[in-house]
Amino acid sequence: MLAVPARIGKIETSILLLILTNCIPLAGVLFFGWNVFETVFLYWMESAVIALATIALLALMPIPASLREGVPVNQKLIAIPFFILHFSAFMAAHLFFIVLFLGQSDQGGMIQQAFETLRKTPSIGWAILSLFVSHGYSFFTNQILTKKYLQPLDKKSFWPIMVRPYKRIFLMQFTILIGAFAVLLLGLPQPIIAVFVGVKIFFDLKAHKKEHEGDNGTPSLKIL
Repeated sequence: MLAVPARIGKIETSILLLILTNCIPLAGVLFFGWNVFETVFLYWMESAVIALATIALLALMPIPASLREGVPVNQKLIAIPFFILHFSAFMAAHLFFIVLFLGQSDQGGMIQQAFETLRKTPSIGWAILSLFVSHGYSFFTNQILTKKYLQPLDKKSFWPIMVRPYKRIFLMQFTILIGAFAVLLLGLPQPIIAVFVGVKIFFDLKAHKKEHEGDNGTPSLKIL
């Protein structure tokens, strides 16, 4: 009998979770009447989940003893707040433009519209929960089980970790925003955004495959 590598089952499970998670907003558009703003808002929330995974990774990775010598304060007390500060600013600016172009001007400011969206659309709450499950599972299998989080946090690894969330979010949001503006500016029917959700699934799967190319024993710093 041929032995099946344990990582195959792990990857297939994470792929299944990734597809199912992306199908929730698809179902929201097609069956629960989500509008463009609600769909894009959900993907904005996914950015926050990705940021939390990044913070968790920074907190878990050890700092080499050579970098701790002579330093009066743990470098993580600087690195983690630094990431939170600049990523929060990015998230705030991102939400501002989402509300500006896709929100309703008579519904208040961006924070109010965000809370109103969560209050008026309970199904989005379940979708956000699914994001935590999917990304949490990916983080657990990619980092905790493989013990990759034990790789040292130094200058070589720090900046790629800080930049990686932006790369994924720009690709993700660019895809969805094209669909959103196609609906609003070109007058296309609302369900057409489902096509762009499908495009996002394609890019997510492609990124997932690229992330797992290093599972042959080559060290990598995968977050999600």
